[in-house]
Amino acid sequence: MEAAITWKQTQLKKPIKSSLPADDEVIIPGKWRGKDVKEFVHMWKCGLALKDIAKGWPDRTTNDLRFLHDYALKKGWISERPGGEDGRRRCGA
Repeated sequence: MEAAITWKQTQLKKPIKSSLPADDEVIIPGKWRGKDVKEFVHMWKCGLALKDIAKGWPDRTTNDLRFLHDYALKKGWISERPGGEDGRRRCGA
C-alpha cells in the first residue's frame, strides 16, 4: 500500500520575500505599523535577542512581539539565525 502523502510533500515551503511595508501602513490593527516592522527587522538583523527587542515597546506584550516575529518570518522579512531568539547572546558575541 502506498502512502497518500510523502514526507517531502509535507515540508514547509520557504517564505516568499515581500517588500517591507510603508511606515504608515497598518500591519496588525492597534498593534503594529510599518515603521515598527522596519525597527524590528533592523534590530533582529543586528543580532539583538527577542527579549531585548521587546524592551523597545514596553506597551506591548511578549505575545505581541512573538506574533510579529512569526509574521515577519512568514513574510520573508527576517530569517532564522544561529542564535535563534537569543541572537548574539547565545552565539557568545
